[in-house]
Amino acid sequence: MDRLKNQNLPTPALATERRSSRFELLHPIRGVLAVCVILNHIRAVHFGIEHVFIVLFFVISGFGISASLHSRPTPPSGWSAAWALLRRRWWRIWPPVIAVLLWLAIVRYGLGFSGAGWRTTIEPYAWFFHATLTSWIPGLGSPDSPWSNPAWVTGPHWTLGYELQFYIFIAICVGTGLARAVPVWAIPALMLIVGSAWNILSPNPWSGTLIECAAFFGLGGLAYAVRSQSLGSVAKVVVPIALVLMIPLTITLGWVGTRGGAPGEGTRRLAAATCFVVMLLVLSRWDQFWKPRWWSIPFNALGTISYSLFLIHPVNGPICRSWTERLLPANPPHWLWTGVYPGFQIALAAAFWWVVERPLTAKRRSA
Repeated sequence: MDRLKNQNLPTPALATERRSSRFELLHPIRGVLAVCVILNHIRAVHFGIEHVFIVLFFVISGFGISASLHSRPTPPSGWSAAWALLRRRWWRIWPPVIAVLLWLAIVRYGLGFSGAGWRTTIEPYAWFFHATLTSWIPGLGSPDSPWSNPAWVTGPHWTLGYELQFYIFIAICVGTGLARAVPVWAIPALMLIVGSAWNILSPNPWSGTLIECAAFFGLGGLAYAVRSQSLGSVAKVVVPIALVLMIPLTITLGWVGTRGGAPGEGTRRLAAATCFVVMLLVLSRWDQFWKPRWWSIPFNALGTISYSLFLIHPVNGPICRSWTERLLPANPPHWLWTGVYPGFQIALAAAFWWVVERPLTAKRRSA
């Protein structure tokens, strides 16, 4: 009995919290969003909101990081815990990025696809910035679009800059003890308030800094707080009502007009992210029905390879276009192109996941 007591087995309350914080449906949704990003790039899916699918990825990231911090008896605290958080994130992100850079060099200079990566000319210094995950630093404070930062080797990877800034921000909160000293909803709520104000009031919300995307990460964190049932009696009522009320407010400001009548693109993204969070919370009531079944296998598989698909699709774009043009007749219908091209992208991403990401994931889990 004493030996069993020393194993720190989870209490029933803790086990319930861990089960409630797990959101099975997020995995296939992540995969569907990755495919939507590709379809958006070929103008097959577009809702009139710039980078809307990337924004929804930020929401999922906010949920995931909040879950990893708080679905345990005591949230971590101290600079050693902060460094451990950053180290885990680094080894999750960085090795596949290096593999993609090697593949990009092969595709561009070995196979002759000069348009791979969406940069016709890549400066030598850009390879260094990209390989060290610091490409976002030269774009800080830039009034131009962050994805046009010349330090990016591949265009879509600009989103990694916001992810890394978010991880650094959360690590600072962990290091200073803030993550343990305040309620689980407090930091996401602060990010939502500050980020929303920036997106609504700023004429051009893009600055290359976390502030323009803080609201999206914060929405994901609040979704976790509601989903894990870790809110106090007052917050349990206030937070869901505030999220629902944000929908008509952001829709009105985004489509009717802000800043003296000018429509706000940042507010439209905020409206889409808020609707997405409310939809997730509604669907979470039926999350137990999303178990491994034959019809869920392809969606879960997409979720598994979603990071590989995100990383490698700009590099594989010219290859997939070439294969699609060879397979289809001249001037094919757009719907036919839309069906074939993403299939090639998914197949190559699955191969990349099998060769690169799968062994790395297995190694991390066994460590």
